[in-house]
Parts: sequence; C-alpha cells; structure tokens
Amino acid sequence: MKPYQERVKNEQLELKDKIDKLTAFRNCDIHRSLHIYDQKLLSEQLRYMNSYNLVLLERMERFT
Repeated sequence: MKPYQERVKNEQLELKDKIDKLTAFRNCDIHRSLHIYDQKLLSEQLRYMNSYNLVLLERMERFT
C-alpha cells in the first residue's frame, strides 16, 4: 500500500471511531439535556461526517 493510501485508510478509521462515539453520545442523557439548537448542530455534524466517510471509503475502493 502506498503511503498516501495508508493515510487515507487511517483517516477513515479515525473518522469511523468519531462517528461511532458521536452516535453513542446522541443516545445518552447528556445529549438530551443540551439546548435543541446544539442537538441540531450535532446532528448536522454527524451527517457531514458520514458523507465524508463515504467519500473516503469510495476512494479506498479505487485503490485496488
């Protein structure tokens, strides 16, 4: 695997970890206690993170 491909792979793994953590956070009491606008912003952040993750996965598919 080329160095840039390894960086993309590592970036995707780190992003997936952050997605998992934010998804779990959205299901806890602390999240529900946040102002509704902050909840909306976190939902939007998660949406963008998922889109970014799909792009990284698509790039990785093209490595082969």
